[in-house]
Amino acid sequence: MTAHPWLKVRNAEIKPSANGQSWLLYQGGRFIWVIGVLPADGKFTNKIMESINGNQIQKGSIFDSDKDALEGGLMELKAHLGW
Repeated sequence: MTAHPWLKVRNAEIKPSANGQSWLLYQGGRFIWVIGVLPADGKFTNKIMESINGNQIQKGSIFDSDKDALEGGLMELKAHLGW
């Protein structure tokens, strides 16, 4: 995955998790968000969770591929944070 410019501007980066089914967003070296990619009726969705308290952003969007679900999750997180 290529780094999004809006992540770099905020000293943030995204890394794959050990299980390969989620991505971890770090800001300033601190683990802040998890974006999980999950199957959904033959397609994919995402689950976005704040690491420190378990709060979730629930959009329920459906995507054709796991890559699209991750990209959609990043955009949903960006909108949620007002970035």
